[in-house]
Amino acid sequence: MIGGFSQQPHHPTLAAALAAGVEGKQSYLAQEYIVGDSLDAVIRQSGRPPIDATLVTLSRLAEALDRAAGEGIHHGGLHLRDVLMEDGAPRLIDV
Repeated sequence: MIGGFSQQPHHPTLAAALAAGVEGKQSYLAQEYIVGDSLDAVIRQSGRPPIDATLVTLSRLAEALDRAAGEGIHHGGLHLRDVLMEDGAPRLIDV
């Protein structure tokens, strides 16, 4: 159980939650530190990736979101900045 949350999805593409809770009226989620740039920054710096790499990234993200949704956890507003690229692999944060 993390800060009152008993469910934490486990998937290699999802950043692990370390702590979560509410302090007064402010909620928080602390996750593992991911070394990498956001997907939007990578695209701005390097341009669009090849279609095969894009499909692999989308497949990994879809699997991670499906796992989380299967456990009743939803991202709420997925953006390219919520995907960090760690050694070329996507890692989804804020889940």
